[in-house]
Order: sequence, then structure tokens, then C-alpha cells
Amino acid sequence: MLNYYSNRIKWRLLMPFLRARHIDIKNSIIIFSEPRGGSTWLMEILSRLPKTAAIFEPFHSHYGALESYTWGNHKKTTDTWSEGKDAIVDILNVNHLDSYQLERSPWYEYLSAEKFVFKSVMGTPIMPWIIENFEFKFKPIYILRHPLSVASSTIENLYMRGSTINVDHKWEPTGYNKVLFKKHQDLFDKNADLIDTLIARWCINNHYALQQNQKWIPIHYEHMLLQPKQTLEDIFKEWNIELPAEIQNNLDQPSHSDFKKDFRKDKNEQLQKWINKYSDAKLAHFQTILDRFEIDLYRMTDPQPQAKKSTYQKNYL
Repeated sequence: MLNYYSNRIKWRLLMPFLRARHIDIKNSIIIFSEPRGGSTWLMEILSRLPKTAAIFEPFHSHYGALESYTWGNHKKTTDTWSEGKDAIVDILNVNHLDSYQLERSPWYEYLSAEKFVFKSVMGTPIMPWIIENFEFKFKPIYILRHPLSVASSTIENLYMRGSTINVDHKWEPTGYNKVLFKKHQDLFDKNADLIDTLIARWCINNHYALQQNQKWIPIHYEHMLLQPKQTLEDIFKEWNIELPAEIQNNLDQPSHSDFKKDFRKDKNEQLQKWINKYSDAKLAHFQTILDRFEIDLYRMTDPQPQAKKSTYQKNYL
């Protein structure tokens, strides 16, 4: 409770100064992923860049700063969304934030920052729209993690904590996502197994983006875990800048989102642990969910992503 009030005080003191500053939103660094996808770790790493601070979950369904959006409200790249665009401009200009978004960097870093790392696990349905409608110096990052790992880790690390996030899996999306939702509504029935629902939600949230030409940097959690330095070098190569030596330290430390402190020292074991939890029959059942959505980026019996035709995947998978 004390931490809550200290964050609120910090927010009220910071916001007038942040609103008075001119921030070039082209310098924004944006990370998109599903929950438990590795975005917190990457945000923590990139916020160590000089004159950089972290903005935490601006598109969160409950605590976010984009009031005209709730998770699952999909937008195609060609959609007109003036209300959303104006609100996103305010967010990227750090003019419309609260204590939830301003909790991951020291207060003085927000005042001196020349760029901000915006990390979002609930923005994937609007990621293509944002990237199409804004210009960024740093190509945004799109992290993908095995859907079974995402679903299992969500249950164990979020739902078991007794948070209000427990109700988030009973959502009804809009637009392109609504078509998929209606077609596979049995997976979202109140009697459906929670893990089936979460795997299906992963498929819906990522389905549109996986069909688009890449205007982002696609990163796989699995590669990021096994080869963190290589992953960072690839990102900075895309940005046409060198990876600073000062952020190469402590790359093997788990992020603050490792709530259960269950991160395995053997990284291959860490990747395999979610698959090992389930029987062959159960894995076969989970595979039918991916097949229904025609998702072939992952297989339920393999913790690694499957080889694809993109340049990134040709090089590293």
C-alpha cells in the first residue's frame, strides 16, 4: 500500500514537468508481445540506454492510458481511427500517463530522458495500425513466444496471484478479431478449459499481424532466451546503430516479471518445461487449436519456432 501511494505522489509531481517538455515521438522505442512473452525483460534492458526511461503498459485493458481501446479491439492498417490516433500521440508525447505507466524507471530518468521505451503486452491487435500510421526512427519490436508457454506461464504467474486479471480471458474482440472469435467461440465458452482459451486468444491476437508484411523487428522469445546478446545485436543492426557496451551486462538475469522465481538455470530446460507438463494426448489436443487457426509458426511438441521464409528466421532458426 505504501508503494502505491508513493507511486501516485511521484506521478502527480512528474506529470506537469513531462507535459511541459517537447518529446520527439519518432524516437519512441515500442515493444509488443503477448503476456509472459519476454517484453518486460527487453524493456528493462533497453531502458538502460543513455537518456532513456521506461513506459509500462500504456495499452493495458484495466490500467492503460488509451481509453478508447480495450484488449482485442482490432484495427486494420487502413482503418480510420482519429480518436485513437490523437490519444496515442498524447501517450507517445508522455502527456497522458499515470502512476501505473511511470513505475519502472527512477523519477529523475523521466525528467532527463530524450526517448522512452513503451512496452505493451496488450497492444498486439493494434500494433500493425500504430506502425502504419506513425513514423519511428527505431523500428518497433514484435516478440513472439510459443503459445503453450504463454498460456501455461500466464496461468501460473498471473492468474494464481489472485489479480483482477483473472477475468481477462472472457473478452469479446472487435473487427477482424471478432470474425475469428465467432468462428471459434466454443474455445471461449464459460465451460472451456482455461488453457484452451488462452491458446486460442494467442492465435486471435497474433493472427492478423502474422499475415502482414513486416514493418517491425520480429523477435522470438526462444532465441532471445538462448542468445540474448545476438538478439540485441540484431535489433541494433536493424536500427543502424552499435549495441552500447553498457547494456551488455547482466543479460542472463531474469526480469522482474519472474513472479514465481522459477526460472531454470538450464535455458533449454526452461523452454521445454511447459511442454513436459502435459501428456502426448493433451499436446495433440492443443495442436488442434493451432490447426484450427492455421497457425504453423509453432508446434506443440517443439519448444522452438518452426522455420519460415522471413530473413530473420532464415538466419536464426
